[in-house]
Parts: sequence; C-alpha cells; structure tokens
Amino acid sequence: MIFHQLKQSLHKPVDISFLVAIRIVFGIIMLWEVYRYWHAGWISEFYIEPVFLFKYYGFEWIQPWPGDGMYIHFAILGIAALFIALGFLYRISIIVFFLGFSYIFFLDQARYLNHFYMVLLFNFLLIFLPAHKSFSVDA
Repeated sequence: MIFHQLKQSLHKPVDISFLVAIRIVFGIIMLWEVYRYWHAGWISEFYIEPVFLFKYYGFEWIQPWPGDGMYIHFAILGIAALFIALGFLYRISIIVFFLGFSYIFFLDQARYLNHFYMVLLFNFLLIFLPAHKSFSVDA
C-alpha cells in the first residue's frame, strides 16, 4: 500500500515555475558578472597582463587565450548567460557557459572565490534539469 502511494506521488506532475525562476535569475546574475569583469577592466588585469598565474594542481596546462582571445571568451560567456536567461538554445548555452566558466575558474588559483565554485556546481546541475520547458524561447 505504501509503495503504491509512493509510486503514484513520484509520477505526479510538478510545477516547474520555481526552476524556471532559478534559470532566469542565474542567467541574469551571470550576465551581470560578465559585464562587471568587462566594465572594470578585470579581463586584462587578471588574465592578460599577469606574467605568472597560480595554477591548480593537474590544470597547469590551461593557459589564457592569446591576443584578444580572453575578450572573445568573455563575450561568448555573456551571450551564453543571456541565452540561459531567455531559455534560447538552453542545453547548448548551459553547457557552453559551464565549460567557459570552468576555464576561467581553473586559469588562476589566486582568483579563487567560494561562490565561483558554487556557480560551477550549480551550473553543472542545471545542465541536467529541464529548466527550459516553460517560459522560454524554446518552449
């Protein structure tokens, strides 16, 4: 009897509006973060100008993009964040943002912030959640 009730409750439709709100807020916050890096000149200051970066163990092979590559990288991150908020090409956008943000995170251990680690974990979880099924360009 209990297993039957449990099985029925697991198959009930669940309101997705909270997950959609999280997707939109996450995309807007990440877009704002990319804008802050661009506007404050941190892209050049943190990733282009330094001669030496403190690498994470096992990630010593990761190097900053040459030339304007870091600016292009952050532009792609901004576009992906906007697409996440809009729900446009969500699966591709969330994966691109995860990989791009992971690259930035692993570039320099001196830039470590615990909420950036949380963003990576949260972003990874969003890859597997159907946050684009409602109130999105794709839906």
